[in-house]
Amino acid sequence: MDVDSAHIRYCPAKPSAMISAMVTALVVLFLVASVSAQESPAPQSSAPACEMRVGTEAPYPPFQFYDSNGSLTGIEIDLLQAVGAEIGCTFIITPLPWARIVTSIAEGVLDVVMNAIRKPERDHFAWFSDPYLSIEVRLFVRREQAPYLHLEKIEDLLNVPGQIGTVNGYSYGIPFDQLLATHPEFAARIDAARDHQANLRKLMSGRLAGVIGQTVTVLATARDLGISDRIVGLTPAFDSPDYHFMLSRATVTKERFQRFNDAVVKLRANGKVAEFVARYQ
Repeated sequence: MDVDSAHIRYCPAKPSAMISAMVTALVVLFLVASVSAQESPAPQSSAPACEMRVGTEAPYPPFQFYDSNGSLTGIEIDLLQAVGAEIGCTFIITPLPWARIVTSIAEGVLDVVMNAIRKPERDHFAWFSDPYLSIEVRLFVRREQAPYLHLEKIEDLLNVPGQIGTVNGYSYGIPFDQLLATHPEFAARIDAARDHQANLRKLMSGRLAGVIGQTVTVLATARDLGISDRIVGLTPAFDSPDYHFMLSRATVTKERFQRFNDAVVKLRANGKVAEFVARYQ
């Protein structure tokens, strides 16, 4: 199904209003399967409409961000639209900080979130789709620092002096989580901020020695802040974890999850996911 035929409508809230009123601002996307003009209208069904509540941490480029018109867009928004077109669902998207999103999935306040890493402690409250992307994670530093820092394996992060910025509630893969759990002195040097913008500003001011993040997201955020030429992502990447849709077990039935996941699998197999990635490069 051509995702362009899905009916999409955004509420008129501006990005700045969403950020200042995270809980109350809503962006509504109505995603329904297209009906050919030659086909007869589908018969009315007594079954309740498929409506799912989705959390977003936008701006999180290039996966979820606001375009120049204030509309939510990005790789994962396009993918969500395509899933909705496949299964005939409406998605109501609410902007929230990541940690709040995960709690809301666990409590059944939200039904779906994008860009999630599967962790054992999340399995009891969430379904996980098949992975749709694998994304490199790196340590980013100021350009003048780079010649003095060398990372060959994840344990080398222990030797980076000073505070390291992460986003509150994020997982950067199982190896990084294990490093935090087994080295409390390293965990004590982690400075968890609300978003990448805050971390990069701290890095530029000298308050952080480095920032950990997905390569494409940190670079896109740095470009938006006008500091692309002032930061460097150290090579090699220390992980490339898989990313999934995470759905609440409290509100999403196994049958609905399976339909959702089948759509994700189909869209990856038929090249649509790769098309969405290429669209934002």
